[in-house]
Order: sequence, then structure tokens, then C-alpha cells
Amino acid sequence: MATLQKWMDITANNMANANTTGFKQDRMLFNDQLQSAVDANGASVGGLGSGAVPRSEYADLTDGSVMPTGDPLNVAISGPGMFQVQTTAGVRFTRDGAFKISPTRQLTTSGGDPLLDSTGKTIELAPGAAAIDAEGNVLVNGQPQTKLLIYSGTFQKEGGNLFSSNDSLARADINLHVGAVEASNVNVIEAMTDMIKLGRNFELSQKSIQTQDDMTEKLIQSLSSR
Repeated sequence: MATLQKWMDITANNMANANTTGFKQDRMLFNDQLQSAVDANGASVGGLGSGAVPRSEYADLTDGSVMPTGDPLNVAISGPGMFQVQTTAGVRFTRDGAFKISPTRQLTTSGGDPLLDSTGKTIELAPGAAAIDAEGNVLVNGQPQTKLLIYSGTFQKEGGNLFSSNDSLARADINLHVGAVEASNVNVIEAMTDMIKLGRNFELSQKSIQTQDDMTEKLIQSLSSR
């Protein structure tokens, strides 16, 4: 039941972020908690498991669908990789390409974290119309001002649509969809189906425990009456 509850929480969080730009759904891996040998007449007849236990969580980094927006500051990454941003906790990474210009003309994510350019510095835009091209160049009035890089590596989800990494490296190739953002990779129908299955399994587990309690109670009453 604890495992099912954990799985339910993860699935519910995935559903809650189904409309979050660049969100990557979480998944779980399981191990069998205990495997006991079953013998009959001195011979082994198999094993008896006592349920699954969560082994680990991981982020599914498969691409979400590309959604056109027409905004020249919106870009979606094609293939693996993430943008590099500066946060209060240090350098982090994101797939959220719905960029905007802050009141101080700094290029930031939709969450307000400043983007870092190819030199590792925040991007202060000169006055004028800003845009980003398919090679990651940041343009002002059609002229390149700086360049974004895409980073690959091992990413760990931290929340807030951000990831950390200890081995990130800049990709040599950059292929962006301009005027578009990447949608969440959550399949809402699949997630809803999972939640229904998890809810039913949770109820069955509750009934199983209640049945065991009732049988134990009857056994105790039977023994105490002798």
C-alpha cells in the first residue's frame, strides 16, 4: 500500500504538470521486497513474494511535442539537451524554452531565472526587437548579440522544472524549433488510466489486510475458547 501511494503521488504530480512547458514526467522502478521459498513434502514448489518496494525514481527525458507559439523568443529543443540558467542555488538546466525579457532587459525563463550564454554569462539585451534563431543566436534588431548553448549529460530533477548535473557538456550541434515551445511529455490518458488502476489496487490491498485481520481474530477466538 505504501508503494502504491508513492506511485499514486508521482502519477498525480505528472498529471498536474501536463500543461507545464518542457516538463519531464517521473517514473518508478521496483524491486520485490521479500521472496520466501515455499516447500511441500520436503520439495521446493516455488517462491512467495511479499510485494514490491520502490527502488528509485527517474525522469523520463523523451521529447514532448512541439507547439508553435509565433513568439520570436520561444524555442524548443530537438533531441537531447537542456538550456543553462542561473538560479539562486547555482547553475541549473531546463527544457523550458518559453523565454521572456525582464524589466531590466535580461533574457530569462518563464520562471524568472536568467539564461546563460555560451560564455557562461547572463544575457543583457540591448534596446530593440529581440529574437532567437535555429542555431541559438540571440538577435537584437536582426544582429547577433550572443549565443545560447545546449548541454547534454546526466540530469537529476530538482523541481520547479529545473535539473542539476555534474557532467554537463555543451553540444556541438544545435537544432531549435523557433517560435515554438516543447509541451510536457505526460500522456494524460495514460496517467488517468494508471491512477484508476492504482486506486483499485490500493482498495484490494486494504481489503486483503482486513480479511487477514478478520481471519486472525477468528483464529484467536477459536483457540481461546478451548
